[in-house]
Amino acid sequence: GNKKMSLIQRENHVGMIKGSEWGTAVTPTAGVYVKGHTPPKGARKVITNEDEFGRGMASSAELLEFEGQSGSMSLRVYSEGLEGIIDSLMGDYTHATDTGFNKHTFKLNTGMGSKFHTIAWDEGDEVKAVNSARIVSGNFSYADGLNLDINYLGDKVSITGWNNFENTLTYPSKGKNIFKLSDAEVLINAEGGAALASGDALNPSGIDIAITRGFEALAVTAGKETITEPIEKTAPVVEVTLTFPKKETTTAGYFAAFNNREFKKMQISFSVKDSDHKLTFNFPRVFLAEAPDFAQDTPVPTTLKLKALVSDLGAAPTGMDALVPYIELQNDGATL
Repeated sequence: GNKKMSLIQRENHVGMIKGSEWGTAVTPTAGVYVKGHTPPKGARKVITNEDEFGRGMASSAELLEFEGQSGSMSLRVYSEGLEGIIDSLMGDYTHATDTGFNKHTFKLNTGMGSKFHTIAWDEGDEVKAVNSARIVSGNFSYADGLNLDINYLGDKVSITGWNNFENTLTYPSKGKNIFKLSDAEVLINAEGGAALASGDALNPSGIDIAITRGFEALAVTAGKETITEPIEKTAPVVEVTLTFPKKETTTAGYFAAFNNREFKKMQISFSVKDSDHKLTFNFPRVFLAEAPDFAQDTPVPTTLKLKALVSDLGAAPTGMDALVPYIELQNDGATL
């Protein structure tokens, strides 16, 4: 009734679970805390018959196939609960236990296999779901805590008939830890140089890491009313934008670094104070994608745009564990 509708933003739930067969919804058991969710509206093509000679005004309408369904979500990055999303973005997952914590490693797979989710949400008195959704891009950005915005492409929206949805979802320890800039570290040096250390630190005020996969919906085929699982047509792109409030000795050198096409390695890490929870983004090879922007304004704010590449050194650069970008997450969460 009305009480339920009035709580739609505050108390309603979004569940996500990995699917196994495209087009078949799975009931989610875990929920994600979501700041914003724009689900697909369930669009499909409609035709009417006024385009026929002799018809006059339209007298009939037909519903055709479902178009690819696009949706987006904005989430705070808590130290637990987003493992499935990060896995779907990166492609390769390994898990190890360490003293007192678990370590999840997500490596960028450049030719990724099948990974998709059922995404379900409470809409007052009914639960709707995208049966199968493929995450196509993710953007980690710092704005009052680290956030993650994702876009997904799904098959169709259905009304599930699942009851008591809000009581079936588990949330990771109420998501107690967010990642803050005060506990962040950005390290960068030459790709062939020594292992990254505190002397290689940059001090940006803004950090933005965009991971874009080349997934596209293919046309609906005979015997189907929805798209099949999207295919990754183009290579993944990983870009990092660092914003600095003022020009400093460390950032001044990047104009020359751009012109000399210097390859760097970089690590961006977020820790949780008094905890072993940690999120680390590792980039074995980056270069400046464009000339750095030094704004003609006091005290010369600076923007660096970097693009991640696969290292071709043959072995991982010193201190790195891979040739491709990879993300490490330490928390108390179990293996995926």
